[in-house]
Amino acid sequence: MIHASPFQAMCHDILEVIGGLHSESHSPVSDFKLYEALNNKYEDARVGKALNSLQSSGDLEVKNLGDKQFAFVPINYTPPDPIIFENPQDWYHDSDLPERRFLDDRKLIPQVGVTLLFADGGMGKSLLALQLAVGVAHTGDWIGDVVTNGSVVYISAEEPRDEIHRRLHEITTSFNSDLDGLYNLSVLYWAGVDSVLVESTQAGHIEPTKKFIKLRESLIKRNQSLIKPKLNLIVIDSLIDVYGVSIIDPVQAKHAMRVFHGLSMELDCPVLILSHPSKSGMSAGDGDGGTRAWNNAARSRLYLEREYLTEDRDKYEPNPDVRLLSSKKANYSKAESVLRIEWINHAFHLRDKSSEVESKNITDEHADEVFLRLVKMHYDQKQTLSASPNAHSNYAPKVMARHRLRDGCKQREFRNAMQRCLDDKMVLCQTWGPKARRQKTLVLKEDYKEDQAPW
Repeated sequence: MIHASPFQAMCHDILEVIGGLHSESHSPVSDFKLYEALNNKYEDARVGKALNSLQSSGDLEVKNLGDKQFAFVPINYTPPDPIIFENPQDWYHDSDLPERRFLDDRKLIPQVGVTLLFADGGMGKSLLALQLAVGVAHTGDWIGDVVTNGSVVYISAEEPRDEIHRRLHEITTSFNSDLDGLYNLSVLYWAGVDSVLVESTQAGHIEPTKKFIKLRESLIKRNQSLIKPKLNLIVIDSLIDVYGVSIIDPVQAKHAMRVFHGLSMELDCPVLILSHPSKSGMSAGDGDGGTRAWNNAARSRLYLEREYLTEDRDKYEPNPDVRLLSSKKANYSKAESVLRIEWINHAFHLRDKSSEVESKNITDEHADEVFLRLVKMHYDQKQTLSASPNAHSNYAPKVMARHRLRDGCKQREFRNAMQRCLDDKMVLCQTWGPKARRQKTLVLKEDYKEDQAPW
């Protein structure tokens, strides 16, 4: 149990003592019994302040017995679970060894426990999670992987109903299906309303909120339904919306994850929680955020990021629609597996480098043709291109390697093409303007105009 201050820790200790005495006698605990049990552990004045605080927070009922005597009754007090030891020798006679179960064949998401999906804003993590929900509830597929069918609850604390409607329509259409097949998917819309499921109490405990308790009861009732199949996935989008405490405190994070892990164990159902990485987590490539306690407490952690390549010490993104989904932690399977997926027709699809245009052998003729076309396009749009590698902002091969119409060519191929075109005088460097502000750019030979702007 986490406490925000020594005083709150003392309040919790006193409440535990009262709860223990009350459990033994099933009657109000007199102040004499309380002080006797505390055995001068705290000053009388501090005990009095703690009792007043517990009464104000609603954790304790104080009964006035008259003649300055009081008795105490704990409210909603749950005695600690008994400690039970097991001997592994007893398991020898078990007929079957318990198998590790996963939601998917790739073993990215354990059947019991919390899986975290980290990704920066706008990366597509909500879309990817919705695709998983559709796969479990209907299609049985998730980015080329088989997933176990069952009932799904998707909690959206960020996107409104209309946006979820549009995305589900686009996902099902992309996979030649429709919304009529999503009868096993249920969505909770908590955008713009109180969605906190875990928070710190006045006594300093990290506890589930009333909303969490109500949600838990609804999920248990749903699992007992004879109409719906067994609940097989809970998605929470996102962590920052349902977690009402400091996201950088490791102890608080650990205890919050315990609440969600307990829900997963009780329902025998994986819980997928979406979250955002920190700036340091993204720069390090690990993709975690807040505190490492989130990563350590999760059974599995996935990271969705853009695909960047490095050429001549220059980092660039060859395809803005491609994402890399990597397993950064896997307690029960192999970590560091990386899936390459691409956004096509409003959904993510599994892609292989062999299917990319960039992977084909680019001929010199093709590179020259693309280079000349992009040179023409840039000065038609009044944008300058330089042949000098020192011109970091408009160095032609670098700019073209990032262009959406690069047609598979990389910076190296554009650099060689530029040199060939300059050598053959198919491209010239045109300069114009006053001496104090001379400008220059690459132009096609037929469009060259001495000392004039090319546009």
